[in-house]
Amino acid sequence: MFTITKEIIEKANTYLPMEEKRRWCEEIAALLIVPVPMEATNADTGEKEALPDRYEEQPVGRQMALAALLGKTYLGIVGADDKLSAKDYDELLSSFIPNQLERFKGDKDVKNKVFDILYDYNETKKMLNAVLMQKLGHLNDPVIRMMAFMKTVTLEALAKSKQELQETVAETKEYAEHRDEIREQKMKA
Repeated sequence: MFTITKEIIEKANTYLPMEEKRRWCEEIAALLIVPVPMEATNADTGEKEALPDRYEEQPVGRQMALAALLGKTYLGIVGADDKLSAKDYDELLSSFIPNQLERFKGDKDVKNKVFDILYDYNETKKMLNAVLMQKLGHLNDPVIRMMAFMKTVTLEALAKSKQELQETVAETKEYAEHRDEIREQKMKA
């Protein structure tokens, strides 16, 4: 369990620059949003048909990312380049670090720093929430999904038509090469 001390708070980072916040939120959102494969059954053929994926967020990943942000970036209790295991995340999360910080709000020596850390951390959380909502809204937009479905169906139909055309051209060439032989055989018959 991590125990937050005055010394940790005094050395803590109280502000993450806006560009770093933006980049972190974009990177984390890209990791947290995952496709959910969708399918439907064709009423005419009974075959399964793939539909454009729907997207959702991995909520456990969000908690892990926020724990790492607080532990690494703000408080420095975890090395910035350390790769954390599930056990490490459990230790961070079960330490209730934001609650430990809240308890220091009454300590006159570090209360201003605690307020600053929590404020900036909460602003970063809000930014992450906004990025996730925007990306999920866009990816799950019915019009965008319908366009993706239409593109898939159209491309499949074009590929099938192209293959049929190539086969017809090959058959026509074959016939043209052997046309005279075929006529002679028909005339003999």
